[in-house]
Amino acid sequence: MPVTTNQTLPPTAITPSIPTISKALGYLGLIPFYAALYFAYVHNDLSGISPYTLFISYSALILTFLAGTLWSRSLAYKQLTPAIKNSALIISNLIMLSAWMSFILYPMYPVLSATILLCGFLIVAISEGQLAFSYNKEKDEMRLNEVSQFTCKEYLTLRKHLTLLVILAHIFFIVLTML
Repeated sequence: MPVTTNQTLPPTAITPSIPTISKALGYLGLIPFYAALYFAYVHNDLSGISPYTLFISYSALILTFLAGTLWSRSLAYKQLTPAIKNSALIISNLIMLSAWMSFILYPMYPVLSATILLCGFLIVAISEGQLAFSYNKEKDEMRLNEVSQFTCKEYLTLRKHLTLLVILAHIFFIVLTML
């Protein structure tokens, strides 16, 4: 029997889920942040590389990766208006450039560098939520096979958890830097 928009389906029938590997990789991606913080706390360099440098470089790399996902989503969501797509593309580039700049500024201004990165992660999270909201709002009908795993509540919840843990890591970094 075909599904109509007036028919109610069980939540599991219409809610896509993200692959387990995506969840696992998301949480495993937190390890370098917290490992660098641990080594900074115990004042232990890793083969002559400062854990602070490792933290900032990894943070800039991950933020740049996330900025790239905004770029790809803005192009993939066909239902978005040109204004929303263009905004996402510009934000994506500004985030990438700010991550690069934070890496350059780090040796002289470590707290500023970490703060720029922290703000970048917040902006990515907000932008992802806005893209998902705009995507769902712009669709004429929500059909079962059209629901994107990147606009689903489970994905956005995962991103929220990961972002909060990354922001917390940056706050710890700032505190450690100021000690």
